[in-house]
Amino acid sequence: MVSLILGIVSVIGIVFYPFVGGVGGLLTVIGTSIIICCQGNKPNGYVACAILCIIGGICHITGAGWLWYVYNQTRIISDSLDEMRITRDVADWASNLIIPIAVFQTVAFIFDMITVVLCFQARSDLLKNPPAAQAVEMVVTSKSPA
Repeated sequence: MVSLILGIVSVIGIVFYPFVGGVGGLLTVIGTSIIICCQGNKPNGYVACAILCIIGGICHITGAGWLWYVYNQTRIISDSLDEMRITRDVADWASNLIIPIAVFQTVAFIFDMITVVLCFQARSDLLKNPPAAQAVEMVVTSKSPA
């Protein structure tokens, strides 16, 4: 459930740079929704969720890695241009924006991988102990000729 919540928040990243984090959030939302909506008691639903969460996690960690790289490059440029006050202000502003997003995407990656492990565990449990067939009760009403 945490992956779903982080995925929903991460979808906002589609409109912000880097877009890959938003794509990862979208894939995580789709994957976890498969279990909640349609395939909760079928092993194939858990496999689909795991695959989508793996791809979403790769997108999240790629976006986080890119943001950490941009942050480090911003700091290097800022430190090399000490005489310019404006570059220091821009670097501070960028770090205040970049670091929380990078940390969020890293946390989303961690929870995506936890979801993958739990999906494969649930799949193996379902294969060992399939759910009992649910009895469907049909009520037939017939109109008696009057």
